[in-house]
Amino acid sequence: YYLSRQIEQLSRYLRDVSRSLDQIPAPAGGSGPGDDFTAVYGPDGPNAKSVRLILEYRLLVAGNPRLAVGKVTDGADAVTAEVVTRDGSLVDTYRIDKKTGEWTAVR
Repeated sequence: YYLSRQIEQLSRYLRDVSRSLDQIPAPAGGSGPGDDFTAVYGPDGPNAKSVRLILEYRLLVAGNPRLAVGKVTDGADAVTAEVVTRDGSLVDTYRIDKKTGEWTAVR
């Protein structure tokens, strides 16, 4: 539950940042308002590697040594990531939208 709440907070933060960036004009010679979005996920946006790294970090911060990142799959519109126990039991699954970076718990 605690991990899900942290993921939801991170998702809200990223959504708020992306909304505020849409209102900022692109600097001369710059790449536009998506600069902070790419700072979080990298130049390609959310992909399996960047999502795995973010989720590993969040699990580390949560401090539960029995949880680990499971399967992370890169789809056309979203990345799907699983949190599992050390013995492989599924704890939660998240869908990360590639356009917004929003994390949604899949129930």
